[in-house]
Amino acid sequence: MNRREFWQLMAVLLIGLIVRIGLAVGVEEVLKKQPDRMFLIPGDAEGYWDLAGDLLKGDRYEIYGRHVLRMPGFPAVVALGRSLGHDSRLGVRMILAVVAVLGIGGVYVLGLQLYGHRVGLLAAAFISLSPLLAGFGILILSEGAFATTLVWALVALAEWMHQLKRSATWPRLLISAMNAGLLAALAISMRPTWFACAGLLPGLLVVWWVFTEQEDRWRRLTAGVASATVIGATILIILLPWAVRNQLVAGKFTFTTLWVGASLYDGLHPGATGDSDMTFFETDGLAGRLSEAEVDAEYRRRAWSFVAANPWRTLELAWVKQSRYWNIVPNYPEFRRWWILLPAGLSTLLLYCGTLLELWFRPRNVLALLLCLVPILAFALIHLLFVGSMRYRMPAEFPLAVIAASGWLQLYSRFNAQRAIAREGTPC
Repeated sequence: MNRREFWQLMAVLLIGLIVRIGLAVGVEEVLKKQPDRMFLIPGDAEGYWDLAGDLLKGDRYEIYGRHVLRMPGFPAVVALGRSLGHDSRLGVRMILAVVAVLGIGGVYVLGLQLYGHRVGLLAAAFISLSPLLAGFGILILSEGAFATTLVWALVALAEWMHQLKRSATWPRLLISAMNAGLLAALAISMRPTWFACAGLLPGLLVVWWVFTEQEDRWRRLTAGVASATVIGATILIILLPWAVRNQLVAGKFTFTTLWVGASLYDGLHPGATGDSDMTFFETDGLAGRLSEAEVDAEYRRRAWSFVAANPWRTLELAWVKQSRYWNIVPNYPEFRRWWILLPAGLSTLLLYCGTLLELWFRPRNVLALLLCLVPILAFALIHLLFVGSMRYRMPAEFPLAVIAASGWLQLYSRFNAQRAIAREGTPC
Protein backbone atom coordinates (compact mmCIF):
# COMPACT_ATOMS: atom_id res chain seq x y z
CA MET A 1 0.00 0.00 0.00
CA ASN A 2 1.45 3.35 -1.04
CA ARG A 3 0.94 6.63 0.78
CA ARG A 4 -1.97 7.74 -1.41
CA GLU A 5 -3.84 4.45 -0.86
CA PHE A 6 -3.15 4.63 2.88
CA TRP A 7 -4.70 8.09 3.21
CA GLN A 8 -7.67 7.07 1.08
CA LEU A 9 -8.34 4.22 3.49
CA MET A 10 -7.87 6.49 6.53
CA ALA A 11 -10.41 8.93 5.07
CA VAL A 12 -12.98 6.15 4.61
CA LEU A 13 -12.42 4.87 8.17
CA LEU A 14 -12.67 8.38 9.60
CA ILE A 15 -15.92 9.06 7.75
CA GLY A 16 -17.32 5.77 9.02
CA LEU A 17 -16.38 6.67 12.58
CA ILE A 18 -17.86 10.18 12.36
CA VAL A 19 -21.11 8.85 10.92
CA ARG A 20 -21.45 6.31 13.72
CA ILE A 21 -20.57 8.74 16.48
CA GLY A 22 -23.17 11.14 15.10
CA LEU A 23 -25.79 8.39 15.05
CA ALA A 24 -24.84 7.30 18.58
CA VAL A 25 -25.37 10.83 19.90
CA GLY A 26 -28.61 11.11 17.93
CA VAL A 27 -30.01 7.87 19.34
CA GLU A 28 -29.20 9.00 22.88
CA GLU A 29 -30.94 12.33 22.27
CA VAL A 30 -34.05 10.47 21.08
CA LEU A 31 -34.00 8.23 24.16
CA LYS A 32 -33.56 11.19 26.51
CA LYS A 33 -36.96 12.42 25.38
CA GLN A 34 -38.44 9.05 26.41
CA PRO A 35 -37.23 8.48 29.99
CA ASP A 36 -39.26 5.29 30.31
CA ARG A 37 -37.43 3.75 27.35
CA MET A 38 -33.84 2.58 27.80
CA PHE A 39 -33.16 1.14 24.34
CA LEU A 40 -34.31 1.94 20.81
CA ILE A 41 -35.08 -1.74 20.15
CA PRO A 42 -35.80 -3.34 23.56
CA GLY A 43 -35.69 -7.03 24.37
CA ASP A 44 -32.35 -8.41 23.25
CA ALA A 45 -30.60 -5.12 24.12
CA GLU A 46 -31.79 -5.31 27.72
CA GLY A 47 -30.55 -8.88 27.95
CA TYR A 48 -27.10 -8.00 26.65
CA TRP A 49 -26.92 -5.07 29.06
CA ASP A 50 -27.76 -7.24 32.05
CA LEU A 51 -25.31 -9.99 31.02
CA ALA A 52 -22.58 -7.36 30.67
CA GLY A 53 -23.40 -6.28 34.22
CA ASP A 54 -22.96 -9.87 35.40
CA LEU A 55 -19.51 -9.96 33.82
CA LEU A 56 -18.52 -6.65 35.41
CA LYS A 57 -19.74 -7.61 38.87
CA GLY A 58 -18.50 -11.18 38.71
CA ASP A 59 -22.06 -12.44 39.26
CA ARG A 60 -23.51 -15.63 37.85
CA TYR A 61 -23.80 -15.28 34.05
CA GLU A 62 -27.54 -15.74 33.58
CA ILE A 63 -30.66 -13.91 32.51
CA TYR A 64 -34.34 -14.73 32.92
CA GLY A 65 -33.16 -17.77 34.86
CA ARG A 66 -31.32 -19.03 31.76
CA HIS A 67 -27.59 -19.76 32.09
CA VAL A 68 -26.91 -20.72 28.45
CA LEU A 69 -29.11 -18.21 26.64
CA ARG A 70 -26.45 -16.01 25.00
CA MET A 71 -22.88 -16.54 23.89
CA PRO A 72 -20.46 -14.42 25.96
CA GLY A 73 -18.72 -12.51 23.14
CA PHE A 74 -21.03 -9.54 22.69
CA PRO A 75 -21.83 -9.12 26.41
CA ALA A 76 -18.05 -8.86 26.93
CA VAL A 77 -17.92 -6.01 24.38
CA VAL A 78 -20.80 -4.25 26.15
CA ALA A 79 -19.07 -4.81 29.49
CA LEU A 80 -15.94 -3.14 28.13
CA GLY A 81 -18.02 -0.15 27.01
CA ARG A 82 -19.81 0.08 30.35
CA SER A 83 -16.49 -0.06 32.18
CA LEU A 84 -14.74 2.58 30.07
CA GLY A 85 -17.83 4.77 29.72
CA HIS A 86 -18.73 4.82 33.44
CA ASP A 87 -21.81 2.67 32.83
CA SER A 88 -23.32 5.00 30.24
CA ARG A 89 -25.11 3.86 27.11
CA LEU A 90 -23.28 6.49 25.07
CA GLY A 91 -19.95 5.06 26.23
CA VAL A 92 -21.02 1.62 25.05
CA ARG A 93 -22.13 3.04 21.71
CA MET A 94 -18.72 4.69 21.26
CA ILE A 95 -17.00 1.35 21.78
CA LEU A 96 -19.41 -0.21 19.28
CA ALA A 97 -18.55 2.57 16.80
CA VAL A 98 -14.86 1.68 17.11
CA VAL A 99 -15.67 -2.03 16.67
CA ALA A 100 -17.68 -1.13 13.55
CA VAL A 101 -14.73 0.80 12.10
CA LEU A 102 -12.56 -2.28 12.62
CA GLY A 103 -15.14 -4.11 10.52
CA ILE A 104 -14.87 -1.49 7.77
CA GLY A 105 -11.12 -2.04 7.80
CA GLY A 106 -11.72 -5.78 7.53
CA VAL A 107 -13.89 -5.26 4.45
CA TYR A 108 -11.07 -3.27 2.85
CA VAL A 109 -8.53 -6.00 3.60
CA LEU A 110 -10.84 -8.71 2.23
CA GLY A 111 -11.39 -6.70 -0.96
CA LEU A 112 -7.66 -6.11 -1.25
CA GLN A 113 -6.92 -9.82 -0.90
CA LEU A 114 -9.53 -10.92 -3.44
CA TYR A 115 -9.43 -8.13 -6.04
CA GLY A 116 -7.19 -5.18 -5.18
CA HIS A 117 -7.15 -1.72 -3.63
CA ARG A 118 -9.95 -0.14 -5.67
CA VAL A 119 -12.47 -2.86 -4.87
CA GLY A 120 -11.48 -2.92 -1.20
CA LEU A 121 -11.76 0.85 -0.91
CA LEU A 122 -15.15 1.06 -2.64
CA ALA A 123 -16.55 -1.80 -0.54
CA ALA A 124 -15.26 -0.16 2.65
CA ALA A 125 -16.78 3.17 1.58
CA PHE A 126 -20.16 1.51 1.05
CA ILE A 127 -20.08 -0.09 4.51
CA SER A 128 -18.93 3.23 5.97
CA LEU A 129 -21.89 5.16 4.54
CA SER A 130 -24.66 2.53 4.46
CA PRO A 131 -27.43 3.97 6.65
CA LEU A 132 -28.67 0.58 7.83
CA LEU A 133 -25.24 -0.83 8.63
CA ALA A 134 -24.15 2.39 10.31
CA GLY A 135 -27.35 2.53 12.34
CA PHE A 136 -27.28 -1.05 13.53
CA GLY A 137 -23.58 -0.73 14.28
CA ILE A 138 -24.24 1.53 17.28
CA LEU A 139 -27.34 -0.22 18.62
CA ILE A 140 -26.75 -2.45 21.62
CA LEU A 141 -27.37 -5.55 19.54
CA SER A 142 -24.85 -8.15 18.42
CA GLU A 143 -25.14 -7.51 14.66
CA GLY A 144 -22.36 -4.91 14.46
CA ALA A 145 -19.77 -6.80 16.48
CA PHE A 146 -20.71 -10.04 14.73
CA ALA A 147 -20.21 -8.41 11.33
CA THR A 148 -16.73 -7.25 12.32
CA THR A 149 -15.61 -10.65 13.60
CA LEU A 150 -17.27 -12.38 10.64
CA VAL A 151 -15.38 -10.36 8.05
CA TRP A 152 -12.03 -10.81 9.82
CA ALA A 153 -12.72 -14.56 9.98
CA LEU A 154 -13.10 -14.44 6.17
CA VAL A 155 -9.86 -12.45 5.87
CA ALA A 156 -8.13 -15.23 7.81
CA LEU A 157 -9.64 -17.88 5.53
CA ALA A 158 -8.46 -15.96 2.47
CA GLU A 159 -4.95 -15.82 3.94
CA TRP A 160 -5.09 -19.56 4.67
CA MET A 161 -6.01 -20.20 1.03
CA HIS A 162 -3.14 -17.95 -0.06
CA GLN A 163 -0.74 -20.09 1.96
CA LEU A 164 -2.18 -23.25 0.39
CA LYS A 165 -1.83 -21.84 -3.11
CA ARG A 166 1.79 -20.85 -2.67
CA SER A 167 2.66 -24.26 -1.16
CA ALA A 168 3.81 -22.64 2.08
CA THR A 169 5.86 -24.60 4.58
CA TRP A 170 3.88 -26.63 7.10
CA PRO A 171 4.60 -24.23 10.01
CA ARG A 172 3.29 -21.26 8.00
CA LEU A 173 0.27 -23.22 6.78
CA LEU A 174 -0.64 -24.44 10.26
CA ILE A 175 -0.23 -20.98 11.79
CA SER A 176 -2.57 -19.51 9.19
CA ALA A 177 -5.05 -22.33 9.88
CA MET A 178 -4.92 -21.72 13.62
CA ASN A 179 -5.43 -18.01 13.05
CA ALA A 180 -8.49 -18.80 10.91
CA GLY A 181 -9.83 -21.04 13.68
CA LEU A 182 -9.21 -18.37 16.32
CA LEU A 183 -11.12 -15.69 14.42
CA ALA A 184 -13.93 -18.11 13.55
CA ALA A 185 -14.30 -18.94 17.25
CA LEU A 186 -14.44 -15.23 18.03
CA ALA A 187 -17.26 -14.80 15.50
CA ILE A 188 -19.12 -17.78 17.01
CA SER A 189 -18.80 -16.20 20.46
CA MET A 190 -20.72 -13.22 19.06
CA ARG A 191 -23.38 -15.25 17.24
CA PRO A 192 -23.48 -19.08 17.15
CA THR A 193 -24.90 -18.90 13.60
CA TRP A 194 -21.30 -18.68 12.37
CA PHE A 195 -20.74 -22.29 13.47
CA ALA A 196 -22.42 -23.40 10.23
CA CYS A 197 -20.16 -21.27 8.03
CA ALA A 198 -17.06 -22.09 10.07
CA GLY A 199 -17.59 -25.74 9.17
CA LEU A 200 -18.90 -25.30 5.65
CA LEU A 201 -16.48 -22.78 4.18
CA PRO A 202 -13.16 -24.60 4.81
CA GLY A 203 -14.63 -27.75 3.27
CA LEU A 204 -15.88 -25.92 0.19
CA LEU A 205 -12.57 -24.10 -0.21
CA VAL A 206 -10.57 -27.33 -0.02
CA VAL A 207 -12.80 -29.04 -2.61
CA TRP A 208 -12.52 -26.05 -4.94
CA TRP A 209 -8.74 -25.85 -4.51
CA VAL A 210 -8.18 -29.57 -5.08
CA PHE A 211 -10.13 -29.59 -8.33
CA THR A 212 -8.82 -26.34 -9.83
CA GLU A 213 -5.79 -28.16 -11.29
CA GLN A 214 -5.27 -31.62 -12.68
CA GLU A 215 -1.81 -32.06 -11.17
CA ASP A 216 -0.75 -32.64 -7.55
CA ARG A 217 -4.28 -33.36 -6.39
CA TRP A 218 -3.12 -35.78 -3.70
CA ARG A 219 -0.71 -33.21 -2.26
CA ARG A 220 -3.38 -30.53 -2.41
CA LEU A 221 -5.90 -32.82 -0.73
CA THR A 222 -3.48 -33.77 2.04
CA ALA A 223 -2.48 -30.19 2.80
CA GLY A 224 -6.04 -28.91 2.53
CA VAL A 225 -7.68 -31.54 4.72
CA ALA A 226 -4.91 -31.46 7.34
CA SER A 227 -4.97 -27.68 7.70
CA ALA A 228 -8.80 -27.54 7.58
CA THR A 229 -8.80 -30.05 10.44
CA VAL A 230 -6.54 -27.69 12.36
CA ILE A 231 -9.06 -24.89 11.80
CA GLY A 232 -11.86 -27.03 13.21
CA ALA A 233 -9.77 -28.27 16.13
CA THR A 234 -8.76 -24.71 17.02
CA ILE A 235 -12.41 -23.62 17.09
CA LEU A 236 -13.40 -26.48 19.37
CA ILE A 237 -10.43 -25.99 21.72
CA ILE A 238 -11.19 -22.27 22.12
CA LEU A 239 -14.89 -22.93 22.77
CA LEU A 240 -14.21 -25.91 25.06
CA PRO A 241 -14.19 -23.89 28.33
CA TRP A 242 -17.63 -22.49 27.43
CA ALA A 243 -18.94 -26.01 26.69
CA VAL A 244 -17.56 -27.35 30.00
CA ARG A 245 -19.09 -24.40 31.85
CA ASN A 246 -22.45 -25.18 30.23
CA GLN A 247 -22.20 -28.79 31.41
CA LEU A 248 -21.57 -27.60 34.96
CA VAL A 249 -24.34 -24.99 35.17
CA ALA A 250 -27.01 -26.53 32.94
CA GLY A 251 -26.15 -30.21 32.68
CA LYS A 252 -25.65 -30.07 28.90
CA PHE A 253 -22.31 -30.08 27.09
CA THR A 254 -22.82 -27.62 24.24
CA PHE A 255 -20.45 -25.34 22.33
CA THR A 256 -23.21 -22.80 21.62
CA THR A 257 -26.42 -22.15 23.59
CA LEU A 258 -29.56 -23.84 24.83
CA TRP A 259 -31.83 -21.29 23.18
CA VAL A 260 -31.94 -23.00 19.78
CA GLY A 261 -35.09 -24.95 20.62
CA ALA A 262 -37.10 -21.89 21.65
CA SER A 263 -35.82 -19.90 18.65
CA LEU A 264 -36.74 -22.76 16.31
CA TYR A 265 -40.23 -23.02 17.82
CA ASP A 266 -40.59 -19.25 17.47
CA GLY A 267 -40.49 -19.78 13.72
CA LEU A 268 -42.36 -23.10 13.60
CA HIS A 269 -45.52 -23.27 15.69
CA PRO A 270 -49.27 -22.96 15.04
CA GLY A 271 -49.31 -19.19 15.65
CA ALA A 272 -46.06 -18.42 13.78
CA THR A 273 -46.07 -15.46 11.38
CA GLY A 274 -42.43 -15.33 10.28
CA ASP A 275 -41.73 -12.53 12.76
CA SER A 276 -40.47 -13.11 16.29
CA ASP A 277 -42.99 -13.38 19.13
CA MET A 278 -41.63 -15.17 22.18
CA THR A 279 -44.71 -14.67 24.37
CA PHE A 280 -45.30 -18.42 24.19
CA PHE A 281 -42.22 -18.91 26.37
CA GLU A 282 -43.95 -17.15 29.26
CA THR A 283 -47.41 -18.60 28.71
CA ASP A 284 -46.17 -22.20 28.34
CA GLY A 285 -44.34 -22.05 31.65
CA LEU A 286 -41.95 -24.84 30.70
CA ALA A 287 -39.04 -23.02 32.34
CA GLY A 288 -40.70 -23.41 35.72
CA ARG A 289 -41.10 -27.17 35.35
CA LEU A 290 -38.14 -28.36 33.30
CA SER A 291 -34.40 -27.81 33.28
CA GLU A 292 -32.83 -25.51 30.70
CA ALA A 293 -31.63 -28.46 28.61
CA GLU A 294 -35.05 -30.13 28.82
CA VAL A 295 -36.80 -26.92 27.72
CA ASP A 296 -34.49 -26.71 24.72
CA ALA A 297 -35.15 -30.34 23.78
CA GLU A 298 -38.93 -29.98 24.24
CA TYR A 299 -39.20 -26.93 22.00
CA ARG A 300 -37.09 -28.65 19.34
CA ARG A 301 -39.46 -31.62 19.50
CA ARG A 302 -42.52 -29.37 19.18
CA ALA A 303 -41.04 -27.46 16.24
CA TRP A 304 -40.25 -30.60 14.25
CA SER A 305 -43.65 -32.06 15.13
CA PHE A 306 -45.25 -28.94 13.67
CA VAL A 307 -43.21 -29.38 10.47
CA ALA A 308 -44.27 -33.02 10.15
CA ALA A 309 -47.93 -32.19 10.72
CA ASN A 310 -48.04 -28.98 8.66
CA PRO A 311 -45.67 -29.26 5.66
CA TRP A 312 -47.55 -26.74 3.51
CA ARG A 313 -47.78 -24.17 6.29
CA THR A 314 -44.05 -24.69 6.89
CA LEU A 315 -43.36 -23.88 3.23
CA GLU A 316 -45.63 -20.85 3.41
CA LEU A 317 -43.80 -19.60 6.48
CA ALA A 318 -40.46 -20.19 4.77
CA TRP A 319 -41.56 -17.90 1.92
CA VAL A 320 -42.63 -15.19 4.39
CA LYS A 321 -39.35 -15.48 6.30
CA GLN A 322 -37.32 -15.16 3.11
CA SER A 323 -39.27 -12.08 2.02
CA ARG A 324 -38.48 -10.52 5.37
CA TYR A 325 -34.84 -11.63 5.19
CA TRP A 326 -34.21 -10.20 1.69
CA ASN A 327 -36.40 -7.11 2.13
CA ILE A 328 -34.70 -3.91 0.93
CA VAL A 329 -36.24 -1.80 3.72
CA PRO A 330 -36.61 -2.41 7.48
CA ASN A 331 -39.45 -4.63 8.65
CA TYR A 332 -39.93 -2.83 11.96
CA PRO A 333 -42.97 -0.45 12.00
CA GLU A 334 -41.04 2.21 13.96
CA PHE A 335 -38.66 2.57 11.00
CA ARG A 336 -41.45 3.01 8.42
CA ARG A 337 -40.64 6.65 7.67
CA TRP A 338 -39.74 7.90 4.20
CA TRP A 339 -36.46 9.47 5.33
CA ILE A 340 -35.39 6.02 6.58
CA LEU A 341 -36.97 3.87 3.88
CA LEU A 342 -35.54 5.84 0.94
CA PRO A 343 -31.80 5.72 1.81
CA ALA A 344 -32.14 2.20 3.23
CA GLY A 345 -33.82 0.93 0.07
CA LEU A 346 -31.36 2.66 -2.25
CA SER A 347 -28.30 1.32 -0.42
CA THR A 348 -29.69 -2.23 -0.45
CA LEU A 349 -30.47 -1.98 -4.17
CA LEU A 350 -26.92 -0.79 -4.83
CA LEU A 351 -25.63 -3.86 -2.99
CA TYR A 352 -27.93 -6.31 -4.78
CA CYS A 353 -27.37 -4.82 -8.25
CA GLY A 354 -23.60 -4.75 -7.79
CA THR A 355 -23.65 -8.41 -6.79
CA LEU A 356 -25.67 -9.32 -9.89
CA LEU A 357 -23.24 -7.35 -12.07
CA GLU A 358 -20.31 -9.27 -10.61
CA LEU A 359 -22.04 -12.58 -11.27
CA TRP A 360 -22.72 -11.47 -14.83
CA PHE A 361 -19.30 -10.01 -15.68
CA ARG A 362 -16.78 -12.03 -13.71
CA PRO A 363 -18.03 -15.37 -12.46
CA ARG A 364 -14.58 -17.00 -12.57
CA ASN A 365 -13.29 -15.57 -9.27
CA VAL A 366 -14.59 -18.59 -7.38
CA LEU A 367 -12.64 -17.84 -4.20
CA ALA A 368 -14.29 -14.43 -3.91
CA LEU A 369 -17.73 -15.84 -4.63
CA LEU A 370 -17.34 -18.57 -2.00
CA LEU A 371 -16.08 -16.26 0.72
CA CYS A 372 -18.50 -13.42 0.02
CA LEU A 373 -21.69 -15.23 -1.03
CA VAL A 374 -21.76 -18.31 1.19
CA PRO A 375 -22.40 -16.39 4.46
CA ILE A 376 -25.49 -14.53 3.22
CA LEU A 377 -26.86 -17.66 1.50
CA ALA A 378 -26.15 -19.87 4.52
CA PHE A 379 -27.93 -17.42 6.82
CA ALA A 380 -30.87 -17.38 4.37
CA LEU A 381 -31.12 -21.17 4.54
CA ILE A 382 -30.98 -21.12 8.34
CA HIS A 383 -33.81 -18.59 8.43
CA LEU A 384 -36.06 -20.77 6.35
CA LEU A 385 -36.66 -22.39 9.73
CA PHE A 386 -36.01 -19.64 12.24
CA VAL A 387 -37.83 -16.30 12.12
CA GLY A 388 -36.90 -14.00 9.24
CA SER A 389 -35.67 -10.43 9.33
CA MET A 390 -33.21 -8.31 7.38
CA ARG A 391 -31.49 -7.84 10.73
CA TYR A 392 -30.07 -11.36 10.39
CA ARG A 393 -28.83 -10.60 6.86
CA MET A 394 -26.94 -7.42 7.63
CA PRO A 395 -23.71 -8.89 9.07
CA ALA A 396 -23.28 -10.89 5.84
CA GLU A 397 -23.57 -7.66 3.83
CA PHE A 398 -20.02 -6.79 4.90
CA PRO A 399 -18.40 -9.44 2.67
CA LEU A 400 -21.16 -9.12 0.06
CA ALA A 401 -20.10 -5.48 -0.43
CA VAL A 402 -16.76 -6.72 -1.79
CA ILE A 403 -18.20 -8.52 -4.81
CA ALA A 404 -20.80 -5.76 -5.28
CA ALA A 405 -17.98 -3.21 -5.45
CA SER A 406 -16.20 -5.34 -8.04
CA GLY A 407 -19.39 -5.53 -10.09
CA TRP A 408 -19.89 -1.76 -10.14
CA LEU A 409 -16.22 -1.11 -10.96
CA GLN A 410 -16.40 -3.56 -13.85
CA LEU A 411 -19.49 -1.77 -15.18
CA TYR A 412 -17.65 1.54 -14.91
CA SER A 413 -14.59 0.15 -16.70
CA ARG A 414 -16.69 -1.27 -19.53
CA PHE A 415 -18.56 2.01 -19.87
CA ASN A 416 -15.27 3.91 -20.13
CA ALA A 417 -13.96 1.39 -22.67
CA GLN A 418 -17.07 1.85 -24.81
CA ARG A 419 -16.69 5.64 -24.62
CA ALA A 420 -13.02 5.37 -25.68
CA ILE A 421 -13.98 3.19 -28.67
CA ALA A 422 -16.71 5.65 -29.59
CA ARG A 423 -14.27 8.59 -29.45
CA GLU A 424 -11.70 6.77 -31.60
CA GLY A 425 -14.36 6.03 -34.19
CA THR A 426 -15.63 9.63 -34.36
CA PRO A 427 -14.24 11.50 -37.44
CA CYS A 428 -12.31 14.71 -36.83
